[in-house]
Amino acid sequence: MDETVHQLLELTDHRARPQPLTPDQAHAAMRTHRHCTTEDCRRKRQAFQTLVGLGHIVPDSFRGY
Repeated sequence: MDETVHQLLELTDHRARPQPLTPDQAHAAMRTHRHCTTEDCRRKRQAFQTLVGLGHIVPDSFRGY
C-alpha cells in the first residue's frame, strides 16, 4: 500500500494507538478528529491527554471535550 494512503488511514482511525503519540501526531489527531468527542473517540482522547500532559492544552473545567 502506498505510504501516504497508509498514513491517512492511520490518522483517521478512531482507535487509540498502542504506542504513545508524539506531539505532532497528537496535534494532527486533534485536527482530524475535531468533530469527535473525547468520550466517543479513543484517538482524540489519547491525543487530548498527550497534549494536556505536555502543557499544550489547559482543560476548561466547564467544557466537555
